[in-house]
Order: sequence, then structure tokens, then C-alpha cells
Amino acid sequence: MTRIKIVRLDSGALGDDLHDHLFRFRYHVYRELMGRPQIYADEIRRCVEEPLDQNGANYVALDGDRVVGCLRRNFLSEPEAGYYRDLYRCGIFKGISLDEIAISTKLMVLPELQGTTLAIRLIQRYARDAYGDGVKINLIDCNDHLVRFFEKMGYLPYTEGIEHKEYGRVNALCYVGDLVRYFGLLKSSLYQTACDAIDDNQFGGYDLAMMTCRPPITAALRPVWERVFEVV
Repeated sequence: MTRIKIVRLDSGALGDDLHDHLFRFRYHVYRELMGRPQIYADEIRRCVEEPLDQNGANYVALDGDRVVGCLRRNFLSEPEAGYYRDLYRCGIFKGISLDEIAISTKLMVLPELQGTTLAIRLIQRYARDAYGDGVKINLIDCNDHLVRFFEKMGYLPYTEGIEHKEYGRVNALCYVGDLVRYFGLLKSSLYQTACDAIDDNQFGGYDLAMMTCRPPITAALRPVWERVFEVV
């Protein structure tokens, strides 16, 4: 696993060879391996490039020159993010501006690397940059089988299931970045990243979480939630 490196591709480099490899990798995973619909799939070039790539940062895992995993970040303040502003009901995060809310999309690794630490490494690298760029809230959507994976990192449900235009019914989860004590009690793989970047409750995240979030869907994690938020 150590031979795999993670690089960040910013939108200013769109059109280079690595972006092309990334877009072809997405097509391979979504269309060829999973058979999932993709609105922006180019069936002739066999690639998936989306409007969100115009301003997004893509994190690419490389084994040599072969793309084996990826993750994308966008801010909700970006013009292309309008669909996600509505989908994720971002207005409920009172006091947090759109340029402090990021979304994670296009997280995927090759099947032979599922069950390894690669997905976690991608998220850790993403999170380190996100803290440095002033992100307070990170939003994702996922299918049921991935809820525990994200909740163990510190993500929390904050709304009922949402209907994604490509993936159907999915779970919307949020990561409130200054819940450092909570991350520690969870033994989150993002705990050290958070410790290095921010103080516990630095921007009042516990009050925000109490107002907007729900207890974890994963029953085994609820006692930690109750301990931190003093639910009786």
C-alpha cells in the first residue's frame, strides 16, 4: 500500500494527461464495473467529466502511472454546485457560509483495493487540505452499506434520506470539523488530522450538531454520541 501515492489535481490543470486518466478511471468504475448511470458519461471517449470538475480539487491515488482511486472536493459556493446546495439542504447550517461548506463526491477505489486503507488515506489527505482551506462542514451522500464506514469517522446524519438524480435514495451525512473530542472517542481515522488542525469546539460545532444533526444510524456508535452530547 505504501507504493500508492495520492496527488491533488486542481482545476487549473484541466486538460492534462492525468485528468484524462482520472476521467477514464471514473468511467471504468461506474459504467464498466458497477453499471451505474452517469449523466455526463461520454460513451465514445469512455470517460466521465462533470461540470463540478471546472472548479473542484480531485485527489487521485496512483500506483505508478495507473489510477487506482479518487475523491473530489467542491465548495458549495461554486456556481456549478447549485444542484448540491438544494439536494443537501444546506440552509439548515445556520451561521456557516457556503465557502465554509465542502462536498465530497466521486470517492472510489478499484475492487481489489476495497477493504484496504486506501479510501481512508484519500479522505485523510482531503481532510488535511480542507482544514487548511477553512472548511467547517463537509457533506456527503452514500448508500446504506457505507453509512457505518463514514459514521465511524465522525460523520452524522442530519436529514432524512435524499433522492439523488443519478443514484436514487441515498443517505446524507455531515462532518462538523471541530467535534474533536467526539472523533477521539470514536477512534476516528480523522482524529489526528483534526487535532493537528483545530481546537475542540473551535467554531461552536457542538451546538451546531445538536441543532442540525441526528444520532448515528449505526446503533453501536450511539453510546458515544450520547456520552458527548449528554443525551438522557
